[in-house]
Amino acid sequence: MKNLNEQQVLLFGAGPDTGNAGVSALCYSVIDGLAKRNFHRLCVFDHGRGRQQSEILLNDEMRRFDRLGAINGRRYYRRENLWQIRLAASVGGLWNENAKTICQASAVLDVSGGDSFTEIYGPQRFQTITLPKLISLQAGRPLILLPQTYGPFHSTRARAIASKIVRQSSAAWARDQESFEQLKLLLGNSFDPKIHHLGVDMAFGLPISCAQKKVNDITRSWLCRKQRGEPVIGFNVSGLLYNNSSESKSQFGLKADYRRVILKALQNLLENTHSKILLVPHVVTGKGNPECDLAASYSVLRDLVCPDDDRVKVLDGDFDAAELKWVISRTDWFCGTRMHATIAALSSGVPTMALAYSMKTKGVFDSCKQGDEVVDLRFADGEDLSESIYQGFKRRFQTANSLHRALPAVMSQAKQQMDSIAGAIGDSFLKVA
Repeated sequence: MKNLNEQQVLLFGAGPDTGNAGVSALCYSVIDGLAKRNFHRLCVFDHGRGRQQSEILLNDEMRRFDRLGAINGRRYYRRENLWQIRLAASVGGLWNENAKTICQASAVLDVSGGDSFTEIYGPQRFQTITLPKLISLQAGRPLILLPQTYGPFHSTRARAIASKIVRQSSAAWARDQESFEQLKLLLGNSFDPKIHHLGVDMAFGLPISCAQKKVNDITRSWLCRKQRGEPVIGFNVSGLLYNNSSESKSQFGLKADYRRVILKALQNLLENTHSKILLVPHVVTGKGNPECDLAASYSVLRDLVCPDDDRVKVLDGDFDAAELKWVISRTDWFCGTRMHATIAALSSGVPTMALAYSMKTKGVFDSCKQGDEVVDLRFADGEDLSESIYQGFKRRFQTANSLHRALPAVMSQAKQQMDSIAGAIGDSFLKVA
């Protein structure tokens, strides 16, 4: 029998090539957490072609892993196409290396990008998220659902598919109390507290990598606490919501116009404080992609009426998720819409406010006793939001004290959770060996 640390573990739903630092944060947290527990054969499914070997520096340790492609779409002839993988997996993999890798795996981990096991992003995304899970179960591989959000599911069909997946999984974690309740509803009589758990987001375990050499001189001076004068506000603007504000308002049922909220809030902070504001993109995609935070940040810079443009800067450069966490960790207060940008702040002890557009954010903030620092754009009146954000900045010292009291328990839970996930992988291996 092979040693446990020789088993092949696969990871879906956290490809490091999406341009979304939140998804990459999940990937690197899993890689680092498993490596610390002597699991060194990890293959991450991404959106590329062929098998690649990759590495990432985390906590001064070089972590190595393999990458294989798994994509949805109509190019069925490509071996990375999920439909071809599904067909090949039904006969043991045969001609398709990617399917064969799944069929021979000791365990399959799936994190669904943290928040994508739902219908709110449309049927194509739902299909892309569920296919790897269904393929793994079809191949008879132990499927372990890492801490994530479950739902909402509006259609009977989607709920039935989700229910089938969670019922047949070897273990499942929800990343907050509300998602845990959704998981239990999907499981029904199949709920088993031995294998179905309430957890925390994997990104709480993401190590920090120093990015001091990558930031420009001005930003470095802002982030260096020994040189700093006025407070530094870190602010994440979501390209998903900002770049097409009217469409996103309709898609997510927002009560307020996101673009107007952001501009008014930043203008308010500039007029009523002496702070520096660093716009921190957390999703950086190709030119023209409407979800790009970097493009949204530069739009903000153009749209702001700021007499002193030296007080607002955009963080621009090639930063991985652990390096972005270093930048965020050195701000005095953080406000963000991308949830994993706010998790980077929370897990670093930075007082944080979130501008939420779905149920997922409140649950994660509640796990840190910070639920009052979530402004839900679906319900909040746009006229009040600017003042709410400003008041969040003003109470940052009280928020920091509250966070520092709650954070040790959350970080301890994240560590114990990773131990349990490693144990579930080991149990799965013994069952299929």
